[in-house]
Amino acid sequence: MHMPSKSRQALAKTFDLPLYRMRGPNLGHHAVGPKKGTTRNTMPSDGIVDCVASVPSNPTKDAAMTDWNTAIIEEFRQNGGLVGGTFEGAPLLLLHSTGARSGLERVNPMMYQALGDSYAVFASKMGAPTHPSWYHNLVVNPEASVEVGTEHIAVRARVLDAVEREPIWTKQKTYYPAFAGYEQKTDRIIPVVMLDPA
Repeated sequence: MHMPSKSRQALAKTFDLPLYRMRGPNLGHHAVGPKKGTTRNTMPSDGIVDCVASVPSNPTKDAAMTDWNTAIIEEFRQNGGLVGGTFEGAPLLLLHSTGARSGLERVNPMMYQALGDSYAVFASKMGAPTHPSWYHNLVVNPEASVEVGTEHIAVRARVLDAVEREPIWTKQKTYYPAFAGYEQKTDRIIPVVMLDPA
């Protein structure tokens, strides 16, 4: 879904998001980028959407964010894990978690950092004062799965302690400076969650 710049500006204002493209080296082992002729999703984000629940409870904003995530998920699946626009070149996965309260499956696209056969994901919520919903889902229900490229992999989530978190978080901020900005916007320590093969 290609959004003209005016729409991007309106959405950025609605969600209080910066207008820029995430650029940086691929920190994962699956390259992410657009195929020729694919649609481009140009909604700005922290690279990537751990922000499904990163906006206040507002029906208009929630509906727009859900539509945006749905478009990213569809593009990801139609193109073997490749997406363009804002997330061109960024390592992206789809996290399947079980709702902490609802018990329903939730799917969230987000950036990751590959570490061997495991994937580190970041509960930045764009620097919001609270953790994203998917983080709470994984704390309550650590058995989950991810789509990476065309693979669907069962994983078990674990929140990293300070010692294990630090080098991974530092690398993420170095390669994707938006994450450093989110850290500055919040008083909370942004959790790093490791998704290990189950």
